[in-house]
Amino acid sequence: MAKAAAAAGINGRTLRRWMRDPRFRAAVHEGRREMFSQAMGLTQRYAPVAVATLVKVMNDATAAHSAKVTAAGLLLRFGRESLELCDVEERVAALEQAAASGGKGRLQ
Repeated sequence: MAKAAAAAGINGRTLRRWMRDPRFRAAVHEGRREMFSQAMGLTQRYAPVAVATLVKVMNDATAAHSAKVTAAGLLLRFGRESLELCDVEERVAALEQAAASGGKGRLQ
């Protein structure tokens, strides 16, 4: 908080007082969410490059065995997590459909 106050050119006590204001605190949290959202956008943008890098390391005959194992493990983990996310999306869609039809839908 002291660094943030100094960067804003205010006293630390002033910032602490402002943080007690629910509207100010909400604005700070919204700013944090926006910054995190932008960071997530960058990770999605560079995901194909990251996967290509892992594949390159995994297939590199001169790479250390530990690097190959790490790359392979990461690819497997990301693949599994992707499948799990798809499963969750399907289940949520089924629940939403069931809720919209008055609970008459059938969940699997």
